[in-house]
Amino acid sequence: MKITPWKTALGSALSAALIAAPLAAAVPANATEPLPAATGTSPVVINEAYLSGGSSGAAFKNKFVELYNGSDAPVSLEGWSLQYRSAPGTGAPSSVAALAGSIPAKGYYLLKGGSNGTAGTDLPAADATATGFNPAGGGGTIVLAKQATA
Repeated sequence: MKITPWKTALGSALSAALIAAPLAAAVPANATEPLPAATGTSPVVINEAYLSGGSSGAAFKNKFVELYNGSDAPVSLEGWSLQYRSAPGTGAPSSVAALAGSIPAKGYYLLKGGSNGTAGTDLPAADATATGFNPAGGGGTIVLAKQATA
């Protein structure tokens, strides 16, 4: 059976709906206020990580990480970094890409990373480029950190 991205997304959405259905029934009708954000949290999240850049059959020549700011205000990324640690790694991340600039409210930030080859098309204009940021497609951990060092 060939696994396609839309089948994976549909399956995930259906699974989440089936799991959430019994939970939704248990929520009281007056629970309309959102929960307060945890102390120290950020509205910036890793929205997407594409790690096949340049590989045979890849859509894009470079790997990338896309960040999203879900708040109603811009967020400065000065002093922040994206970090990568390989799958078997247990220590500090081995790759650190410094971030600069800011993400507008409800906006995106694109970090262009390294490449596995020449297959695929060029990415749209990136907000930052870090060709040394080259996460493996087979596993590992990508961290969005509010610090510049690993």
